[in-house]
Amino acid sequence: MISKPSRLSPNLQNLKKHERLAILRGYADEISTLSDISLINVVVDKDRGCIQDKVEVFRRAWYTLFQRFENTIRYQNFPGPKNSDDCGIVFPDATDGLRLKRYLEKMRVSNPLTIKLKDGARTHKDEPIRVIIEDPVPRDSRYSYYIQTADCAVYLLKQHLQPCSYMKKQGGNAYFKRLSPVLCRHATNKHPEGIVMI
Repeated sequence: MISKPSRLSPNLQNLKKHERLAILRGYADEISTLSDISLINVVVDKDRGCIQDKVEVFRRAWYTLFQRFENTIRYQNFPGPKNSDDCGIVFPDATDGLRLKRYLEKMRVSNPLTIKLKDGARTHKDEPIRVIIEDPVPRDSRYSYYIQTADCAVYLLKQHLQPCSYMKKQGGNAYFKRLSPVLCRHATNKHPEGIVMI
């Protein structure tokens, strides 16, 4: 929408940059009114974790996202009715569905976790994925408003953490805060906006 308008439909390509920015702002405001959604955000800091391999970055991000999604369902922290038998399903963008399928299959068999206790000590346990049902179902984002909405949220998070010069100049780096009402702060207590930092 901002840096690569050539990828947009002809109608959007003809809009001025500030008009496309206004669309992003308006869409963020619309997302924030959806009372039945909760956004889990995972950020892999390659420098902090010394992770340079793209495959490992992808794996760590998705393992963490699957785990936080599982926990949020299991502990009934999503908005809406609370049922003891709630389950979830994942609809990712059609990027690498087979790899995600393998990740989830492994996590269903064995999912070793390191748990930090209140006294600072660490313990280990195996907690296989149970409430994420079915394999991930990839969808082409062109045909899914849900994935387009997730893409918008991810872009705003990226601009919040590492804004391009235009977004910083125009205040677009603050648009992620417009999503505050729908951020899943249950995903972690280590970040005020619930962003899981790896």
